Amino acid sequence: MRERSSPMAQFGRNQTLNNEPAITMNVDQHLRAYLESGQEAAQLDQVLSSPTERHQIYRAIARQPPRPYRLLLLRLLDREIAFRNALWDRSAEFDEESAEGIFHCAYLLSLCGEPADTKALWKAQYLNQDVGELEVEYFIGAGVPETLAFLTHENDETSQEIAGFIRDSLKQPIETQWLASWRASRHAWFDS
Repeated sequence: MRERSSPMAQFGRNQTLNNEPAITMNVDQHLRAYLESGQEAAQLDQVLSSPTERHQIYRAIARQPPRPYRLLLLRLLDREIAFRNALWDRSAEFDEESAEGIFHCAYLLSLCGEPADTKALWKAQYLNQDVGELEVEYFIGAGVPETLAFLTHENDETSQEIAGFIRDSLKQPIETQWLASWRASRHAWFDS
């Protein structure tokens, strides 16, 4: 018995159900549409599937305040985690630039300054040997006191692990200059 494919699977990326050419949008147009509607369009969902196009999204978001894209970045982080797992399982092809997407996404997410995002970022912590360990800077985008206060208030096992990681990593006093230097080095990729 032959499997039937869905109507959506029967046409290419640049065609509609009526076989009319689809209007393809560039990354900036996708992001503008996302901000206007507050949700992802079907075309944007297709773009999110491509590691190369996710990198274009990261570069576009880096040119502006990332906070309005926070929910999109959380979704992208899930995509990056799935991609890194696929690389680990050898069910996806490795290329150096695509493999870095998890770090670019985590960096932009940290710039949103939302303490609750530490829990989403923690899913990438110790993901596998290829990812290694995210640096503490990714977890303190909201500020050290604010993040620790949030995690203390949450008072669950994961929050306690994250708080312990932050405290252990920051045994030396953190200096504003040091954090600014880290941010500048991470941001340099977007300018290259």
